[in-house]
Amino acid sequence: MNGPDKNAAAENGRLFLGVDGCRAGWIAAVMGTAGDGVPFVFELFPSFRELWARRGAAASMLIDIPIGLASRSGPVRRTDAFARSLLPGKGSSVFTPPCREAVYAPDIGSGRRLNLEILGKSFSVQAWNIVPKIREMDLFFAAHPGAAGVVLESHPEIAFAMLAGTPLRSKKRTPEGFAERLDLLRPRLPGMDAALAGALEGEGRFPRAALGRDDLLDAAVLALAAREGYGRLRALPGPRERDERGLPLCIWYHTFAAEPETDSNENT
Repeated sequence: MNGPDKNAAAENGRLFLGVDGCRAGWIAAVMGTAGDGVPFVFELFPSFRELWARRGAAASMLIDIPIGLASRSGPVRRTDAFARSLLPGKGSSVFTPPCREAVYAPDIGSGRRLNLEILGKSFSVQAWNIVPKIREMDLFFAAHPGAAGVVLESHPEIAFAMLAGTPLRSKKRTPEGFAERLDLLRPRLPGMDAALAGALEGEGRFPRAALGRDDLLDAAVLALAAREGYGRLRALPGPRERDERGLPLCIWYHTFAAEPETDSNENT
């Protein structure tokens, strides 16, 4: 499996999702193909299983969460170092997740000891804070192994860098960073402002305690990359690297180039 099958789009309703974790669960940006009249919307789900039950027939989903994991009996993750190389000056936005054994540890101390034993290094508090979502996805793929052909790991900062042609120096949680990212999305997503208003103002559907404004933009840029890169996403370092459970050890991205580019990392 090198990614979504081009021929599956017609069968799966041609919906494309970008998914980001948030305080309330998972925020999904949902869009159809350009010009098909499908409204661009944001949807909030308390668990990924519920998201999958509702949108599992999508053609492609890009999600900002580590999927393939290093482990005692499997290969290491090389993808994070490759991803950092695409973000000079912003490499700190990509961190290497704990190994699978540490992901199932009961506390950060135990997790760090396991990671040090297996990978020879510890991990940050930031990495530990998303361990519940990494574990949630790992359990999801154990129950739905076929989903790995549709749900692909990606990274919003890489997507924005590809869209802008250079890594963004602004921090996404600042007013300047939010405005810069929104300005990049607007020309390609005419419904962006309406979708944001619906999420942030529409009858309090998404309370500010549930997610941040930047979560919405991260989901949106991943959905855009899923749609515009469908059938020709690139993988870092390549789609053939797998963990002990057969999950891809790679981060997928789209170049947003004017003309399709080809190389050995395509998911065609």
